[in-house]
This record gives sequence, C-alpha cells and structure tokens, in this order.
Amino acid sequence: MLFSINDDYSIGAYINGEEEFYLMQKGIGLDLGVTENNDTRLYRVIYSHRNDEVYNLYRRYIAEACEALQIIDETRCFIFLFSKIDGMGLCDTYGFTDNKKRILSIVAENQSNFDVISSQLYFYSKEIRTEVVHKGKRIDELVSIRKAHEINQELFNIIIRFCTKVIDSEITSIESLKEYFLNEVSKYSYKMPQEQSLAGLPVVYSQRTTYVATLEGLQISYPEKRGNYLLRKGL
Repeated sequence: MLFSINDDYSIGAYINGEEEFYLMQKGIGLDLGVTENNDTRLYRVIYSHRNDEVYNLYRRYIAEACEALQIIDETRCFIFLFSKIDGMGLCDTYGFTDNKKRILSIVAENQSNFDVISSQLYFYSKEIRTEVVHKGKRIDELVSIRKAHEINQELFNIIIRFCTKVIDSEITSIESLKEYFLNEVSKYSYKMPQEQSLAGLPVVYSQRTTYVATLEGLQISYPEKRGNYLLRKGL
C-alpha cells in the first residue's frame, strides 16, 4: 500500500489504484484496512456531524475501546474492555445474559454466528473474568500471553462492530434504541452455551486491519519496526 500526504495534512492511501484521504482521529487513529472489504460504516461513524445522545454515547465507546488497546498490561486491558461490553446493551437491570443477547443480536450475521460468539463471551465471562476480577489472578496465569492478546482483540472487535451498527441504524434516542434492541433479540434463539475448554471454543476469523495513530512524547529520527508496529517520525 502506498501512502502520501496533501497540503491539508490528510493521509492518503492508494487502494485498488485509487487515492483516498482520511484525517487522523484523536482516540481512534486512522484505520486503513477497513476498505479491504468495502465496509465504509466505520468511516461514516467517525466523520458524522451528528450530536444526538445515541451517537455521543457509542462514539465515546469506540474511542475508549481504541484507547484500551494502548494498555500494555493484558489483564488491565481485558478488564477495561469487558466493562465496556457489560454496559453496551442498556439493560434496565444488570444481567450479563440479557446484555449479551442484545449485543449478539446486533453483531451476529446469522444464527450460527450468534451461537459461536455467544460461546466465546460465555467462556470469557465464566472462565476468564471470574478468575481475574473476583480472584485477583492475572490473565496470563490462565492463558498464554499471545492468547490473552487475541481475546482482547476479539473483545475490541465486538465493541467496534456493535457501536458502528448501532450508530449506523440512525436511531437518535436511547428509548427508541432500547426498543430496537428488543426487536433484534426476538430474531434469534438463545441457547445456554456448554462449558468447555479454551481449545474447544469455535474459531471466529476477524479480518486483519492496519491502524495508524499518533503517540505523544515518542522521540525517533527514522522509521523503526517494533514487533507488529511501525513507528514513524511525526509529520
């Protein structure tokens, strides 16, 4: 992929032979990979001029989820991301299962996908969150550090998919959104997931995405590659 910058300091990406410009966004950075499958929903959300209560709430969730991925400690990152998922469904009384049904009904593509993600969240809640939050364990005591990172990435993906779909629904009031959730939940059949090990969980494949974001206070004079990150001097 070829990059450029114009006089307005917009980053240009040449995708499929066409140049597309995007501005950096504080708190979310710039996602260049979302156009791989022609999904423009995230960009519509980021650049929207809406100022209603639904947009403001879920746009904040997106920014907070992106900030969470900057947390180096995978245990703290997991707790932060799961706390966001806990509240996204707007249940009047707290119950993880009821909240989960609302989230699944929005992010799932079909019943099969609904069941797969349901099993994932059940495992994360029962086997990971219980040990981390209530027993004080570190997530790398339960799974490998690589798997912990993958779990956090999947929680992040769920938050982004949920929030962008909610905002893209064009609903502007919380009360109307609650009715929308109930209507979507009625389209799926919820089955209590079976207890299983991490190895027995069905696999969800998420498209790989490249993120570009600013890092304050970083002093470099030439590009450096550190792990999966490419660091460049500020523009």
